[in-house]
Amino acid sequence: MIQATVTFFIKDGQILLGKKQRGLGEGYWVGVGGRIETKETPRQSAIREITEEIGVTVKSLNEVARLVFYFPYVKDHGWDTFIHVYVADGKSIKPVSSEEIIPRWFSFEEIPYRKQMWDDYRYWLPLVIGGKKIRGEFTYGKDVKVIKHRLQTGGCFV
Repeated sequence: MIQATVTFFIKDGQILLGKKQRGLGEGYWVGVGGRIETKETPRQSAIREITEEIGVTVKSLNEVARLVFYFPYVKDHGWDTFIHVYVADGKSIKPVSSEEIIPRWFSFEEIPYRKQMWDDYRYWLPLVIGGKKIRGEFTYGKDVKVIKHRLQTGGCFV
């Protein structure tokens, strides 16, 4: 199973998303993140990915979700992923584009959940924006749409 991180910067009713330029999810609006490398903690991975993808140095991250994604129709379950989700204060950051991602601020009302985003975002991202801590599992079907999901709010991560 792939181990990964994703971080969302939030400021004044807005969220920073990035248009993915290559790889899994190309063309989708996503949070900033990627795979956890050998010997990295999830937090170290998130910090590295933020610097690589949008040129921002950040020290303060708040883990708000742990999510598991299953893709039973992908050969050898090669897309199955466990993701640590973080939020960070976006008030003083100045993101820049990279080969990986083109950042853009969206108001919470403009988030393109039904277009150009992974289908699961519509289930859990509003909870994260609302300040909830969550755990979740999502199973995708052949059409890359969620066919089953389970969410749990509250609690903390140990």
